[in-house]
This record gives sequence, C-alpha cells and structure tokens, in this order.
Amino acid sequence: MYSKYTFYSIGNIIRSLKAYNLNKVIGLLLLTILSSSNIFAQTDTSKNNSQMLKEVTVNSQRKKIYSAPGRVISVITANEIKNMPVHTVQDLLESVSSVDIRTRGENGVQADVSIRGGSFDQVLILLNGINVTDPQTGHHNLNLPVNLDDIDRIEILQGPGTRILGPNAFTGAVNIVTGEKKTKKLQASLAGGENGYLLGSVSAFYHKKELSIGSSANYSRSDGYIHNTDFNLGNYFLQMQYENAKAGKVNFQGGFQNKSFGANSFYSPAFKEQYEHTRTIFSSLQWNKNYEKLIVDASFYWRRNYDRYELIKNSSFGRNFHRTDVLGGQAKLSYFSQIGKTTVGVDYSNQQIVSTVLGVTLNNPSEVDFGSDISPIPQYVKGDNRNVLNTFIDHTIIVGALSLSGGLLNSWNEDYGSHWQGGADASYRITSDWQAFAGINQSMRLPTFTDLYYRGPDYAANNNLVPETALSYEAGVKYDRSKFGGSLSVYQRNGKDIIDWIKPPDSVKWQSSNISKVNTTGLELSVNYKPATSFIKRAQFELTWQKTDKDTKNYTSMYDLSFLRFKSEFILDHAIVKNLIASWRISYQQRAGNYKDFNTKAVVDYNPFTLLDLRLMYTLSNYAVFVESSNLFNTTYYDFGNLQQPGRWMKAGVKFRL
Repeated sequence: MYSKYTFYSIGNIIRSLKAYNLNKVIGLLLLTILSSSNIFAQTDTSKNNSQMLKEVTVNSQRKKIYSAPGRVISVITANEIKNMPVHTVQDLLESVSSVDIRTRGENGVQADVSIRGGSFDQVLILLNGINVTDPQTGHHNLNLPVNLDDIDRIEILQGPGTRILGPNAFTGAVNIVTGEKKTKKLQASLAGGENGYLLGSVSAFYHKKELSIGSSANYSRSDGYIHNTDFNLGNYFLQMQYENAKAGKVNFQGGFQNKSFGANSFYSPAFKEQYEHTRTIFSSLQWNKNYEKLIVDASFYWRRNYDRYELIKNSSFGRNFHRTDVLGGQAKLSYFSQIGKTTVGVDYSNQQIVSTVLGVTLNNPSEVDFGSDISPIPQYVKGDNRNVLNTFIDHTIIVGALSLSGGLLNSWNEDYGSHWQGGADASYRITSDWQAFAGINQSMRLPTFTDLYYRGPDYAANNNLVPETALSYEAGVKYDRSKFGGSLSVYQRNGKDIIDWIKPPDSVKWQSSNISKVNTTGLELSVNYKPATSFIKRAQFELTWQKTDKDTKNYTSMYDLSFLRFKSEFILDHAIVKNLIASWRISYQQRAGNYKDFNTKAVVDYNPFTLLDLRLMYTLSNYAVFVESSNLFNTTYYDFGNLQQPGRWMKAGVKFRL
C-alpha cells in the first residue's frame, strides 16, 4: 500500500527536522499513518462502494482543481472574502500560510505567487479550470480581469499537480471559481483612501431557467505610496452559462484588463523611473456533459498579453515590447465503474511570443501593435513558438475507508522532447472525523521565454536551459467535524535542474541557470473554527515552516533562496454589535536569504515582521459600509530587497446590492 520510498522520505524529513524538536510531532503523524494500514487489514470491505463512488462524483464536480483524495486543498469562500480587508486576489491568497505573495506593486499592480517555497514560475493559475498562466514570465500570472464580487471561491492546491493539471503545477496551483451562484443580483461598490486611492466597481448577474449571465467592470487608481508607484487599472469580465439535461453545460468566459503603473525599483534598484503597461485579453469556451457513469469535458481557450516596459519612463533606453499568445484546448473523459473512477485526457497548447528583445531573430518582423504612440513605430524583431501536448490517465479507487489514486502524464514539445510524470495519493478514513493521507508525485516545468532569452544591463539569459523536475513526498492527517477542522502535513521536495537567476562570484550580471539540486522540507498546520454564533463568525490559524538545501556553489541566488522560512496567519471575524462585524488578520513572516542594500552596498538579511489588517463593516439588507486599514502598525518591511512596502493605508467605502 505504501512504497519503501515513501517511508524512506518520511524518515529523511524526521531527521532533517530533528534540530527543531519537531520529531515527536512527525513521529506521531507517521505512527498514525502506519496504524491506519493495520486498521485497513481488519476493515469490513462489504460496505456499499457505490455510495462512496457517488461521493467522489460529487467532489469531482465541486472541486475543479484536483479531485484526487488525500491532497491538501485550501478553500477561500465568498462569505470569507466579503469580510476580509482586501480588494485584490493577491491579497486574498496572502491569507493562506503556504502561499508566499511577494509584492512589487500594491492593490493588484504586480505580485509573484509561490507555494511551499517554490518560485513564482512554479505555480499554475486557473480561472474556472482554464489555464491562464503566462509563458513570458510568472510576473504576469495574476493579470486577472475578475472582480472580487465575481468570485464564489478560490481553491489552492498545496503541492505538485503536474500529473493531472500539467507541467506548470510544479509546487501547487490556484483555481478561481466564478458564476456558480444562481440568483439575480445587481451590485456596486465605491471605495477611497489614502495616497489618492479610488476603486469603483459594478457587477450584474441574471439567471432564468437554463441561462445565466454575469458581467462586471471595475476601475482603480492611486497616486502611489512612494515616488513612482502610481497606477491605473481597469477590468471587464463576462460569463455566460447554458445548461439542460440534454445539451449538458456550456460555459463561456471572457475578460479584458488594462494596467499602467510606475515601477520604482521593480527590477533594478538603480532605476527609480521604471514604467510598465500591460494589457490582457482572455476567453474560453467549455462544455460538460454527464452521461450517468461517464462525464465528458471539453474546452478551448485563448489568452493574449501585451507588455510595454521602460527602464526610464518616456525614454527609448531599455524600452521593451512583448506580446504573448496562448491558444489551446483540452478533452477529458471520466468513467465511474465498480473499480473506481478512471480519467483520461489530452491537452494541447501553442505558446507564442513576439518581442523586441525575447526570442530568436524573426524572418518577417512586424510592427508593435501595443504602445504605437511612439514614432517611428518599433518592430517585433524577435520571437519564439512552441507546441505543448499533454496526455494523461488517472484512476481513483475506494475500498472501504481507503482511497487510492494514481496516474501518469506525458508532456511533449519539439524543444525538449517527451517527459513522463507520475504519482500516487492515498487516504484512509480512521473515523468519521479523522483522515490520514500520504502521497508521492513527480512534477516538471518548462522554462519561460524570459528564462531563455532576456538580456539587459544586469541580465544574461541562457537559451540552453532544460526543464526543471522534482520528486515530492507528503504525509499528514486531517480533521473535520461540524464547526471544527484542521490539518497537519509534512512534505519534502527533491528538485533537479531547478531554474533560477544566479550571480557567480566573478560576474556582474545575473544569469539564468539550471541548479543541479534544490531540496525543500516543510511542515504545515491549519486549524479553523466556524461556530456561526452571534459573536464569533470565524477563527482560523495557520502556520508553515520550511527549509531548503541548495547546491549553490557560492553563487548568489535571486529567487530560490529568498523563500519564506516561517509564516503564520491568524484570522478572526466577530460581531461588535448587531450588523457590525470586525475582521482581523495578523500575519508573521520570516524570510530566508539576503540582499545588497543599494545605498550602503552592505549585505542585509531579511528581517521578520508582523502585519495587522482590520476591517469594520456595517451591513443591512441592501448595503454595507466599511472602513479598514492594512498594516495598522505601520511596519517597515520588504518582500524584495531595496523595495519598501507600503506603511499604514486607510480606506473606506460602501457597497450596494439589489
């Protein structure tokens, strides 16, 4: 049931955590899992397996991100979103302890998302199950044209998901789900605050019989919290669904985002006048049909992202233009039988970039079609194009209280050939409340076009990079009972050929390179209490601890060594008086690594810090008024070296709903 390699890995985890006095906890966890295998040997397997298979069917529909048993999936619900003192998806994700959000620009301008100590290019981003990850760079992965009021929930897969979701789900994946509420509504909100902050949004949802239509638009802007951090951001999103018993379910979604911002010290502290303007267009068409024992899914999608970057605003020096297009489709069949659920699928995508600097020289250059206010109009003279074909099979079986899932994916493209990735997950329901789980999974990621081609005053890319791979082990327990829930898990990821930007001792430039070995060990704990009483609405505590062993060979690392060593999150929603709710969020973060201070030239370690956010919201039937503050203690902190994050930021607003 469990391979010797799984137990060998858990032993390594215990030994590596020994110095931190956590081996008693891990030992108990391992004992629980081993005990569960003995319990299984005595379990009565004559239970009605069809009922268990029905449960899997329901779960596979409810959770689009990953339906295999025994995985840690954090879910942020719509009710939790409406109380939190946040305005963007990146701020929502920050509330999960295993997620590291390194922010360059606030309020949705730019943030890098990583999971379990990985890099920002190792997380797959999905919108209603459709891949919206950017092949140019992970810096653009959160260019999402959705309004917070559109979101029904956000699912975060903590750990690798390559065998089902594809190559970029290296350390985890994020799925944003919209359009599930089937009620008519019209709502609008207006908020303002310090630093010239303004946010206006409107959304409408119509549902009648078999047809649902949702649409939203929002605009936000700010003068910036320090010099050249101003921004203007606009989003538009449309979703239409048609569903009946004969035709199945058809879902169309499309969105548009336009964003321009001052990028003070974003990519180099030597340049305070950097500027960036991005434009993202996205659409997809999905079809789902349930034929009792067979579920058929098919989808087609297209995403285009424009990126205009200026090292010095309004100057041709260091000015770059890029356009990426991703066109793809997926077909998937899931069949339920007495031996479980079998899923087979194929996913194809064409990833293309044209650029002034990224790629190989084009035979037929074309005029830049974004930012053409410049005269003479610049040309896309570089580019690249790759086809990626993924085929996979996965099977889940339930025998009594034991659930087993395993699968295999083959990823092929013309540049790197064929790569096989597999894995298996197991879970055992000890009691109605307790569940033990374990898993072993491979993962891989293709280099981005920036990894392969970017060159600048401080950067020199390597176009001979190879895909990075990893083998991950995980084990843990979950508890779920009425008002209480929680989980404890330990994991180890052994990475090979990990892609990072490094600076050798004798070099003045950062170079993209494959690092031979990067091993990450970690522990996650989550406890939540949702009594739904008149006073306490929700109390949640999470923490993540991890360490990384890296074969650096005295090189300086830009990303992989600056991971979150420790992070804890505490969220409390409670009533003050009738209709008045307070939402508190306290975050403590301790980041590994260091950076060179631009002014003093000294090497500086990242200092740990504590942040407190608070929202007070008064709600009646059709409207709500709120006042909030992020970073209430006015703490000075850094996500990236030399780029100070905002201090205390007060905001207030009103929401209407009809």
